[in-house]
Amino acid sequence: MLANQAFLRLWLAQALSQTAQQTINFTLLIQVRHIVEARDSGGANTAIAVLILMFATPPIFFSAVAGVLVDRSEKRLIMAGVNLGRACCICGYLFLQPDWPLFATLIYIYVLCFTFSSIGQFFGPAEGSTIPLLVSREQLISANALFSLTFIGSQLLGFVTLGPILTALLGLRTVYIVVVV
Repeated sequence: MLANQAFLRLWLAQALSQTAQQTINFTLLIQVRHIVEARDSGGANTAIAVLILMFATPPIFFSAVAGVLVDRSEKRLIMAGVNLGRACCICGYLFLQPDWPLFATLIYIYVLCFTFSSIGQFFGPAEGSTIPLLVSREQLISANALFSLTFIGSQLLGFVTLGPILTALLGLRTVYIVVVV
């Protein structure tokens, strides 16, 4: 399967995209904690819980709609558009200013996070419906298994490994820039 260049590109796009998304999710958790704690206002755990809701609830609202829209659209354009949209959302975090009021800062982060996650709902269906177009019927089970394994691996790599390492070494702002690039 990996000798199939089209499949390999799709698989690498998934691996990079999902790893970047998980790295951003980790970075946002750290940023929200830092913002709340720096202002000694308390409630960091609540602010983080709301952030988790912002990246966890869009699948509930948009996954079915995304699947229908993707079925009627050019999948390659959807995947490219999703990555571009997510990159724009990440760029939005670079505009955060330390002198903004806490509530406004958190709302800004929550809206960007919700938008980022909502846009991302279109990637999975586009990717999943492209796999059968790229591999033979005999390879389909293996291809789907590889994508499932990569999804789980990207969560571990982005959220558990790269997120903590990159934020510690580079700082939050630089992680946003690296992920956009």
